[in-house]
Amino acid sequence: MKTTTLKLAGIAALAVCASLPARAAVIVTYTSQVPSYTVSSTDLLESLTPVFSAANFLGFAGESSGGIPVLTDGVSPQTIGGGQSPDLPKNATVGGVGGTQLVYNLANASNLEALNFYFAPWSGRQNPTPIDVYTSTTLADNTGAASWSLLISTPGYNNVDNVNSYGLGSSLASITNDAGGNIATGVQSLKFVFGTAQNGYVGLGEIDAIAAVPEPSTWAMLAFSMTTVVVLRRRRHR
Repeated sequence: MKTTTLKLAGIAALAVCASLPARAAVIVTYTSQVPSYTVSSTDLLESLTPVFSAANFLGFAGESSGGIPVLTDGVSPQTIGGGQSPDLPKNATVGGVGGTQLVYNLANASNLEALNFYFAPWSGRQNPTPIDVYTSTTLADNTGAASWSLLISTPGYNNVDNVNSYGLGSSLASITNDAGGNIATGVQSLKFVFGTAQNGYVGLGEIDAIAAVPEPSTWAMLAFSMTTVVVLRRRRHR
């Protein structure tokens, strides 16, 4: 397994990072041959259905891709064979002609710690496709319209270890904050636009949007605030 991190500089990335600690940046890290996958208890996309999608997520004729539902089912295949492999239905296809696009509305406005994309290692199509990631603090409608802000544009990556990872595990593209904070706050909707992929399209097995978990100091502050409120209420009733 090999990991490569790319820092993406640009006006959009700088704008998103304006509220983050000094020198922080939203980055993408690619990891090949990921050995295992465990669904996160803080995945905000788990079991969600997009409010809008564009283009075909089922691949070309003869390939039994699972389509959009598999992207948020909490299952990411780690290996895949050729032809009609049993793992094919566990992937959707992205990056095809005409562009593929997904829009999800979250249950609540949330702070994001990370976005993870698990790509299947298909022979000749193992490389992650470019992705434009947008966030919105408002709910998108059923046409995908909202007040979108570009979070990051990731490049396609030519297999991080330059080895055909066919059958050796998923490739992971992970978007994080290199300073360890949030990548976005108050997010109500997410939009993913997939660019042209190697050989036309790639298999994508899972998308996870990881919610930020308050640090211990934040919990301590909340507990102190709640205790103070209780004490004040008791004094008022005396």
